[in-house]
This record gives sequence, C-alpha cells and structure tokens, in this order.
Amino acid sequence: MSEFEPKNGAVMKFQSEKWNQCYLNFTGIIIFISLMISLNGCSSMTLGNDFPVDQVSSIEIGVTTRAEIQERFGAPWRTGIEDGMSTWTFGYYSYDFSGKGLGRDLMIKFNQAGIVRSYSFNTTETGETPKPDSGN
Repeated sequence: MSEFEPKNGAVMKFQSEKWNQCYLNFTGIIIFISLMISLNGCSSMTLGNDFPVDQVSSIEIGVTTRAEIQERFGAPWRTGIEDGMSTWTFGYYSYDFSGKGLGRDLMIKFNQAGIVRSYSFNTTETGETPKPDSGN
C-alpha cells in the first residue's frame, strides 16, 4: 500500500459523510415540495374588481345613464363594442387551486346616447341573482 492510498476506515468515513449529505439534501427537497403543495391549496387567484351586486336591480333599460352606472359601480373592469354599441363589463373572479371560488360578471350595453340598452348579470353564487323586473 502506498502512502497516498487512504486506509479502509478513512474511505468508509468519507462515504458515510457523503451519504448523510445526500440524505439531508433529499429530505430538504421533500420538505420543500410538501410545503409548496400545501401552500398551493391555500392560495387563490383573483381577476377583476368586486362590485356591488345589490345595485344590479337598480339598472333600468332605457333610463339609466353611463354616468349613473359609473357612480353606482365605479370604473368598468373591461370596455368594448358589441353590435356597434359601447359595452362595459364589471367582473370579479376568485378561485383557489382546489377549484372552489366565486365568479360574477355584469355586462352593460349602452346606446349612442349613453343610455343602458341592455345588460346581463351572471354569478356562481346561489341566491345572489337579482329578480328580473317584471315590467320589461
């Protein structure tokens, strides 16, 4: 045996330390992955801005103005054009990674004079949908 070759005990000690280091790294990775999975279950994703659902029933087709809508609901989340008419959309969508959540949207269509031409409200919450106006 040359003087540069380690004795059997030294090789075993080195291998044991290396194994312990690998085991600790592996354990750390498992703990990290477990933590990330559990945090994902608590995390949620939210899009849009919440708006006062109780004000939806106050919208009157042919009467309510764009200024009144902005006063009641604030700035729209999205704006667009449908069938040549201006549209405002108020939307709020909040879901966790398990799939549970809340979704609601209000789309209002205005005529060229800025008066409500039509609107639609949809929600995932039971009992949250306002009663339709029986006069229309």
